[in-house]
Amino acid sequence: MSGQPPAGGPPPPLPFRTDVDFAENRQLEINLVAWICTGVAITVVAFKLFTRAHITKVVGWDDFFIFLSLVRQ
Repeated sequence: MSGQPPAGGPPPPLPFRTDVDFAENRQLEINLVAWICTGVAITVVAFKLFTRAHITKVVGWDDFFIFLSLVRQ
C-alpha cells in the first residue's frame, strides 16, 4: 500500500470553503476603521506636540520626525 486513496472513490474534502459570495463588500467597514485610526493618530500627535511646545517649551528633532511621519501617512 502506497498510502493513496483507492481510485474511483470520492475526492477528499477541500481545506477551505467554496461557497463564497463574491458580491459581499467590506469597503465601508475597512474605510471606517482606517479613518478612526487616522483620527486617533492625529489627536495623539497633536496633544504631544502641544504639550512639548506650550508646557515644556522644548521641541526636539524627534517631534519634527513624528509630525513628518504623520503628514506622510
